[in-house]
Amino acid sequence: MHTAWVLFFAAFVSFLPLLTQAKEAVDKFSRLSPRHIFSSTASVGVRFVTAWKVAFDDKSSYADPSISDSSWTIAGTTLLNPDSAQTQQWKGIGWFRLWLDVDSALVGHQVGMSFSKHRGASEIFLNGKRLYTLGVIAPNGASERVYQPMVIYPIVFAKPGLNCISIRYANHSAAWFHRNYFDAGFEIVWQDFNIQNHDNFSRKMRRAEYRILFAAVPIAIGLLHFLLFAFYPQSRFNLYYALSVFCYGLAYFCNSGMALTTNPIWSVVYERSGVPLYIVMFMSLIFFIHETTYQHLPKRTPWILTGAFLSVLYASFDMRNSGYVMAFWGVLMAVELVRSFFLSSKTQRSGAVQDGELLIIGIGGLFPTGVYVLQLLSTYADVSMPYSLLQRFVFGDPLSFAFLFFIAAVSMSLAKGIARTNAELATQLEEVQTLSEKAIEQERIAAVQTMERAVLEADNARKTAELEEARKLQLSMLPSRLPSLPGIEIAAFMQTATEVGGDYYDFCEAEDGSLVLAIGDATGHGSKAGYFVATTKSYFQSNVCRASLLELMHSISQGLRNMNLRGMFMALLTIRLQDRTLTLCNGGMPQPLLVKKDGSLEIIDSKALPLGAVRSAKYEELSRRLDSGDALILVSDGVTERFSAEQELYGLERLCEVCRSAAMKCASAEEIIDAIIDANGAWAQGSDGIIAPPHDDVTVVVIRAK
Repeated sequence: MHTAWVLFFAAFVSFLPLLTQAKEAVDKFSRLSPRHIFSSTASVGVRFVTAWKVAFDDKSSYADPSISDSSWTIAGTTLLNPDSAQTQQWKGIGWFRLWLDVDSALVGHQVGMSFSKHRGASEIFLNGKRLYTLGVIAPNGASERVYQPMVIYPIVFAKPGLNCISIRYANHSAAWFHRNYFDAGFEIVWQDFNIQNHDNFSRKMRRAEYRILFAAVPIAIGLLHFLLFAFYPQSRFNLYYALSVFCYGLAYFCNSGMALTTNPIWSVVYERSGVPLYIVMFMSLIFFIHETTYQHLPKRTPWILTGAFLSVLYASFDMRNSGYVMAFWGVLMAVELVRSFFLSSKTQRSGAVQDGELLIIGIGGLFPTGVYVLQLLSTYADVSMPYSLLQRFVFGDPLSFAFLFFIAAVSMSLAKGIARTNAELATQLEEVQTLSEKAIEQERIAAVQTMERAVLEADNARKTAELEEARKLQLSMLPSRLPSLPGIEIAAFMQTATEVGGDYYDFCEAEDGSLVLAIGDATGHGSKAGYFVATTKSYFQSNVCRASLLELMHSISQGLRNMNLRGMFMALLTIRLQDRTLTLCNGGMPQPLLVKKDGSLEIIDSKALPLGAVRSAKYEELSRRLDSGDALILVSDGVTERFSAEQELYGLERLCEVCRSAAMKCASAEEIIDAIIDANGAWAQGSDGIIAPPHDDVTVVVIRAK
């Protein structure tokens, strides 16, 4: 018996700290007194975020305060951390309960209940009586209607002491909110109802006024400068300025939309849309600064564009660090602003504005730059007093007012520039009137013709040199000499449709003494096709000695697919020749033609997709014996798809007849190729005797056994 009392006392002592902590939690988070409601800080209100109990199932009896909640979990209402045990137990619907120790002075008084956040749908009960329904609660997400309240809800406590607030809450989209780095729950602010109503009305009026000032005005100015650029495209500074202020207005519209929408999903969309808009705004401002000071974009423009794209991509996937991305672009813009204006005063400028106009823009830019630095110090360096003073002074966001001042300065500068331009035009018109119109026109025509001729000659020379270099590069990729095998004769021919073609053939001697031949045709022709051919040659030469034909084809196909050049493929035929035994593996090339000594012809058919088309294409190996006098003829589709003057296709049947005849009559592989090319050219000959050039690359390879 004494032992039982000792154990009971030890257990009581062990649980005493926990009971004390629980009482302190109730005292700290659940007592609602006049001090919270009527004090000088009543406009802030009181929040009981972590003092709630939650049941992760849905029973209508939970609204009854007499139902025990001792087994419920103590948790916050925001469902913020997706990795917490409470959030992981959330199944889309549950009950939250809060016991409020209401002071007697609050009985009969209207206490305001507002939601600083409410991501789902809910039913609110006071002591078992349902007071409000927000949204539509449903057992599944398809029928659920989430709702973000915009009004203040009054609650009147009928008795002092403990009062039970029960909330049936549903959010089947909690995982979606967490993926977008938002909490999925709710948060209630308790406050004096009259103060809340007054503050809520004031906030709505201020937001509406600010939306007109900081969203509608910049958007209207942006559209105006878009029109100025549309009517005069040479004024690129109008485009960059329009893009920057337009994106700023849209970003502010999105940010203000978060507080004005009753749909929490749209609130998330608004916030996520603001980040890329601000990044584009900063990037456009950098271009605008360079255009106004130097009248050209910086040489690092591709890097700026790439950085903007990566920033938007990163911020889209990680909203938690989007503030750092925004800070980086803001600092970059501020540095470019100061650097450009400083250098422009030290060097000879050729910008779109003059010194006086540039000074106005510089003064206007100092305001948002300085305010942005103060905001960064307040956010990341814990130096908040200067920025807080600015917030109190302007009754809003200081950076928005500073940027609006910058917009006004730029508009004033551009207006001054337009007035200057008009004055200069008037002066020039007076001077032009004193000159002979005929002489001016002749000089202008001569100057334009000279300039156009010089530009065309320079452009033609440049293009000719570039194409010649590309042609030489492609020819250098072809074998410098044909392989020589005992008893085997090999000949090859290629004619490109443009300077840079897409056909390709190659040879390589494997480690086992066999000869591996490749003939291919890239999609189209030109620089892209030449680049694809160069890559194919690299993969062929790198893998031919250590792979079978099937492995070689799959390796090249995977490598080409990894290049991610959409719409580009490589038809390729590989052949391994050893002791007059042919092993063929075809990937999209025209069928090889095997002409026997007796004149019979076999079309070696093997259907497979070109390389790089799909991830797991299937290819097959076929074997044939090359006897004395036999000839294997390989062509690209430029031969079979050549058109006559009447637009008739050459076709495989005509090619077979020409190949059979050439193999029987010609004494060498080169003569066979000559016969094929001559017949193909004659097919394209018009009535005037002129042979039309091929529309596609033409390649022919002949392997003949002596």
